[in-house]
Amino acid sequence: MQTIELAKVSNGKIVAWDNHQPFLDILTERVKKEGVEKNITPINMSMLDMDFKEKSFDIIWAEGSLYIMGFKNGLKKCGLFLKDNGFLAVTELVYIASDPHSEVVEYFNTEYPDIKDVRENIEIIEKENFKLISNFTLPKSAWLDNYYLPMETELFELNKKYSGDKEASAMFDAMQKEIDLYKKLINEAS
Repeated sequence: MQTIELAKVSNGKIVAWDNHQPFLDILTERVKKEGVEKNITPINMSMLDMDFKEKSFDIIWAEGSLYIMGFKNGLKKCGLFLKDNGFLAVTELVYIASDPHSEVVEYFNTEYPDIKDVRENIEIIEKENFKLISNFTLPKSAWLDNYYLPMETELFELNKKYSGDKEASAMFDAMQKEIDLYKKLINEAS
């Protein structure tokens, strides 16, 4: 969705990379339907294997993906590929409560031990010589309506499809655990 919208508003050339080919296949179908295929080049590549020329991008849009290499390392890597005066738009999972719920801390100690709070990440951004223009917290609806609820629907189907596959089941269970934890905490906060 974001890739297509960026193509429409910028009319620029976009390199869309992901290491999961089915996502790129879906993008390719949608790009054709939206008539922006001349603007978007899909590439199957891990963020860990990016081999673009230095200073080759005006903008890098990294939505929830830098955690793969760690926020600080991700900023460094993106900085290599940005042109002088380029822009990096990034979302990063952070603690927004000053004293996070113990279940959340326990969960992320396993799933994403590099998680920090907003202030700590702003300090990292500044130490990596980026100029922060703005930051904001995504609303609950972005997490529920656009992430967790669609994921939960997909997990139901994936559990049926991969019934009996222990490795897949463990991954799906971990994803469901995160969804359940989020729902529990927003219900407690209400």
